[in-house]
Amino acid sequence: MRDLGAVLGMAALTVVVAGCAGQTAAPASASAVAQTVVQAAHQSAPGAISPVHLIRPAAPLRSPQAAGFVVMSPAANSLLQLAIVDASGRVVAKTLIPSAAEWLTAAGPGSAYWLDAGNVHALAADGSVRTLDAVPSDAQGLLVAPDGTSFAYTLSRPLVAGSMTLENSIVVQRFGGTARTIARRSSDPGHPSSDAPQMWTYMLLSWTNQGILFTRDAYGGCGCAPFDMEMQAGNAALIDPVSGGTTDITNDATCPLSGLGPSQTTACFHGGANADALRLARGGQVSATFAMSGQNAAGGAVFSPDAARLAYVTEHETSSDGCGGTWASTLHILSLDGSGTSAAAIDHFSTLRWTTAGLYGSIDGADAWSLVGVDPASMSPHTVWSGPAGSHFIGLA
Repeated sequence: MRDLGAVLGMAALTVVVAGCAGQTAAPASASAVAQTVVQAAHQSAPGAISPVHLIRPAAPLRSPQAAGFVVMSPAANSLLQLAIVDASGRVVAKTLIPSAAEWLTAAGPGSAYWLDAGNVHALAADGSVRTLDAVPSDAQGLLVAPDGTSFAYTLSRPLVAGSMTLENSIVVQRFGGTARTIARRSSDPGHPSSDAPQMWTYMLLSWTNQGILFTRDAYGGCGCAPFDMEMQAGNAALIDPVSGGTTDITNDATCPLSGLGPSQTTACFHGGANADALRLARGGQVSATFAMSGQNAAGGAVFSPDAARLAYVTEHETSSDGCGGTWASTLHILSLDGSGTSAAAIDHFSTLRWTTAGLYGSIDGADAWSLVGVDPASMSPHTVWSGPAGSHFIGLA
């Protein structure tokens, strides 16, 4: 899975993530969510997180625009095609990149980016390709700032050769400038902490005006079920790219981060593959809970630009082969004032972004992958762009 959500207004969720097969993000029955809001005072919930506040105050997300989409698809000779697609589905720019760069890509204003051979490269909407800054050869998790002036990546290295203790770093660099480490912390399996798995690395999810969203992700974690990567986002935080100030926004493995909305509002699904509740929280304090059936997996939460609604997907397993199985997907759109929810069965559907131009998702079929727009009123999808099976969404350009 690439983005964790709106990411996750993102900005993503989405979303991104190194090479697991479980990129399905989908859902289940139309009655999955009760319309009654249970206020935090009336429910049992984890205690509030004590954050180290960002220098910037908790601010609304700037609404993402759907000027262009960055997508990737398999190409000949084990290469990948990285493309910028406009809202009409027209490919305005494309280039070939090595398969090793598949999970080392990012989207930024008007451009697509990737890491290869120790450098950041960029494809612009005019079709030009440039080699930009040098980076360490083991850099991971590329993100580009909302204004396109800077980029971020992670490093994870053994403290000493052969050691299980990892030194994890988040690095920010202005294009054409000097790299600056804004977070550095060791993962020592012999001395685990309460806010991270026993052995972990940084996973960058999105960069918005609220900061860089990341998780402390289980080292080598993966899976083969819906939302497999999302379910590892139990320890998520925002970091200010200027000050390095960090705010924890989730610290509960039973309700991992699914979506990030305005003013550090989070959405999570409690219960794993048998989701029994959707929780909304702000500053680590649960503010509302929506009851769910407990019969489906749920994820892919995406807030509408006005933060009045939440789109997400449920997945109901119809057959099992021990890992993967067959799942029936349902898109849900929930009014956060508790006034109602809409649902539509859309096979193999995943949410991607909810922009001012509308809700976007993907349909991952056996023979093709499609970027689709969804009318929130009719819940009907329309195809924006299609590519071969194995294609996927990188971000908004």
